[in-house]
Amino acid sequence: MKTITLDHIVRNSLLEAQLPLHYYLRFLHFGIRQLEEINYDNPINVKRSELTVTNYKRAILPSDCVDVVEVYLKYGEHVLPMSQDPNLNTTQKFDSNGNKIAYDDPSTTTYDTLLVFNATHPFGYTNDHGEHTGRHYGSIPTQKQSYVLDYANSELVFDNAVDVTEVTITYVSNGVSTSAANVVHPYAQDTIEKYIHYCRYKNSMSALNKVALAKQEYVNAKRKLKSRLNAMTYADVLRIMRQGVHGSIKN
Repeated sequence: MKTITLDHIVRNSLLEAQLPLHYYLRFLHFGIRQLEEINYDNPINVKRSELTVTNYKRAILPSDCVDVVEVYLKYGEHVLPMSQDPNLNTTQKFDSNGNKIAYDDPSTTTYDTLLVFNATHPFGYTNDHGEHTGRHYGSIPTQKQSYVLDYANSELVFDNAVDVTEVTITYVSNGVSTSAANVVHPYAQDTIEKYIHYCRYKNSMSALNKVALAKQEYVNAKRKLKSRLNAMTYADVLRIMRQGVHGSIKN
């Protein structure tokens, strides 16, 4: 995928404004601020990373992580997305020597290695011959191997069913460093340039009509960026419609 650098955008903005390199750092400051905002609102800087799972069932998030998109396990050529369990305890547990340890697994009955049924009835109805008798109609399958975000410590916390030493995550990066070497999606170039010019007029003694016009151009560019990054296809519409189609009783 073609990308450009923030340095290119800043220099292009200076050229359009017919200003010398004396204003470079000021324009770079505006560009970094806008790039950060874009990455918060529109995850155009999504990264993938391998995280090490400790023996106490935790993994440290990357330092540039703003939000976690997905966590999954790798099984050969396939991946298994993990689900979030907000009921997992994020409080760290220690042994008598002050070492971090995992919590004991409270689950004593499992329906499957990877899946359990979050149903109203107890798991695994069977008769005297050990045969399943059903009672799972309308039950929602939920993944046993799950995680929760520990925002206070910037970590992922896993349940005891996670018996791997490594997980893969995709996450939204703030995409920002203090240098001009930040890589920018081409769609965002116009938005950043319009923001730089808007800040230039706003922080100077420019006429109010110039400030208002620059702001409107920036708002329009930001709206265009959002529509380009969030374009919905016909297949997306069908997928969303079919998500609510199932055989169980609907509320």
